[in-house]
Amino acid sequence: IRTIGRLPLRGRSEPVACSRWLREPRPAPVRSIGDMTTSPEQIAIRQRQSELTHVGWVANEHLPYEEWLRMGSRFGAAARGAGWWVGDWVLFGTARYGSKYTLAARVTSYDAQTLMNMVYVVSRFEISRRREDLSWSHHAELAALEIDEQEHWLDRATAERLSVRDMRELMTAERTHRERRLRSGQ
Repeated sequence: IRTIGRLPLRGRSEPVACSRWLREPRPAPVRSIGDMTTSPEQIAIRQRQSELTHVGWVANEHLPYEEWLRMGSRFGAAARGAGWWVGDWVLFGTARYGSKYTLAARVTSYDAQTLMNMVYVVSRFEISRRREDLSWSHHAELAALEIDEQEHWLDRATAERLSVRDMRELMTAERTHRERRLRSGQ
């Protein structure tokens, strides 16, 4: 099975085997003489511990617990990094090759506005300022703020382990409190 990122080769939506994408390579399955009616692809799927496609993940019933946990960790890391990776990729492409949002949208299957939002967030946070312990959504929520305010909220969200919702509510409460003080002349 061969794909380039999310783009299937030869225009087909082929699955990406977890053993090739998220794990070290596994040896090709051996087909026994007594198994002549089963195709090599069917044998390979049965012997794989899991299969990853563009629309799902299917585990072999014999998937060990430790492997299940390892896969979850890898999926989580990929999900947390995806916005940064795609945003940085588009930012590089537009800087190097000119505005290519339409092409980037075709290549990634994200719509152009989503890509523009990703680029906005990555452009507001240099890599050195991105917090691995906070989500993409935390950063996106803070992108419009000045850098010192971003740093304040990044620090606070980390220290207090705030969810995006909690952080947003605290930001709104502080803004409302500040506006009331200004209106009252204090």
